[in-house]
Amino acid sequence: MDERLLIHSFTGAKGFWATDVGPYYLEKSGIDLLRDVVKDHNLKGIKSRKVSSNLLVMDFGEISASWHLETNLDQTFLKLRWVESPFETTSGIDLVGLKKEKWDVSYVEVKTRTSNSGLTSCVSGSSNCLADQLDSNRCDARFNSRNMLQGSKSAIVRIIKEKILKGEFPNDPSIIKKILRATSYNRYGFVIHPSPIIGTLFQPAVAQLGSGPIFVDFSFDDMNFELRGFEQDSTI
Repeated sequence: MDERLLIHSFTGAKGFWATDVGPYYLEKSGIDLLRDVVKDHNLKGIKSRKVSSNLLVMDFGEISASWHLETNLDQTFLKLRWVESPFETTSGIDLVGLKKEKWDVSYVEVKTRTSNSGLTSCVSGSSNCLADQLDSNRCDARFNSRNMLQGSKSAIVRIIKEKILKGEFPNDPSIIKKILRATSYNRYGFVIHPSPIIGTLFQPAVAQLGSGPIFVDFSFDDMNFELRGFEQDSTI
């Protein structure tokens, strides 16, 4: 996929969760291990309640964006909110990644909708839209913060150091030096929604932000079907 393009598009055919994103989710989340524990201890009487549809949709979108970034755009993630704090809302950047081998920091914001009605408002012209979230002033303040803000260079380096000590990350001092000395980063904006692809969706955001961010229009041919697959996979 050519990252020189400002706008990318991708469509998942019906069943795409089961064949592509779902296996990625199961591997990252470790939910199969938890199912094994429940089975081993014969815990059949666990009471539970369904997650709200809004939280289900939110995690579905971030998981789909994570899959696309790792599979098609050579990104890697140090931590994922939907793994560590599933179905919990947090403030800050949705996803913080690193470009493999180059180790450039990437900020990713994701909007997920189950209807295409009013879809443009989540891109531009409303509070908390992609254009505002990916504004360089907002991202610069986080990137260069000397506090442990999620996604700051300081926080990223701390996580990398922890992973090096655990043997989970290459023990290469040049990676840390490059991140600490970095003056720029990548920005990605995703909209996850039902098909079809909407060719003009990101034009207002591109006009507002210029050539900085890369936008991804990620549609599903049968989004409700994929959401049901996710709900089933995420339930013990």
